[in-house]
Amino acid sequence: CEVTVFRWHYKRLIDIFEKDFLESSMVHIYFSDGPNQSWIGEMKVDRTIEISPQLKEIEEDLIKIENGELNKTSFLLYGSPGQGKTTNIRNLALKYGWNICLFDLSVDSKNVDIISMPTIFNKKTIILFEDFDNLFEKRKIMKFDPKNVKFSFDAILNLLDGVFQHQGQFIFAMTANDISKIDIAITDRPSRIKHKIEIKPPTQNQISSIIKNVAISKLLNGHSMDSIFMLKDYLQNYGEKQTVVKIKELNISQKLITQN
Repeated sequence: CEVTVFRWHYKRLIDIFEKDFLESSMVHIYFSDGPNQSWIGEMKVDRTIEISPQLKEIEEDLIKIENGELNKTSFLLYGSPGQGKTTNIRNLALKYGWNICLFDLSVDSKNVDIISMPTIFNKKTIILFEDFDNLFEKRKIMKFDPKNVKFSFDAILNLLDGVFQHQGQFIFAMTANDISKIDIAITDRPSRIKHKIEIKPPTQNQISSIIKNVAISKLLNGHSMDSIFMLKDYLQNYGEKQTVVKIKELNISQKLITQN
């Protein structure tokens, strides 16, 4: 799998991948500066990954695209932070060997750059709009001063419409915390976003199946999926007693954040 990001995120992502991923999971990155692409490394395909049942229809569409039965598909995963929205997308890419393009914008981005973006990528690419509700609220750009930008919301719609879908095999994937902030021109048009799936906090049964420790599992109701997987590793490394202390620390931190 290739991971594509825009040049203004290059240094930040290099730091993230090197510090948190490279040594443990051998994940490397690939970034694109327009049509001039620079190869950094590759992600390791893992055919044994189990895709969440919630993504069954998306996985079926992906297989149809690979078999030539479908040109493209698109989906939106939404829900509170830390529930595994991006992880689900990453797992799809890792299992089937698809490339990932992390979509982002700069003040200098132009409509033609956005609309023609698929032309610079190889086949089997997931174009990922991560935290789209932080980029646009309805049609209002939130990331920059609207007076300074050189692109419009309509360019996003044109990209999702698949003007260049004949160039290769593409999946448009979008994540959001608050789906109400996304314009109905996206959410209510199946030709732009075919599947809308809410990724909810894990149930007690799901927590128990991950943690496999009755005492610890009972303390994790209400925690995010990211937090649960982190505590699973913590439990394996430090034992039950230290994990209970860690959970209490997390609960206190979350309470303070909520109060503020």
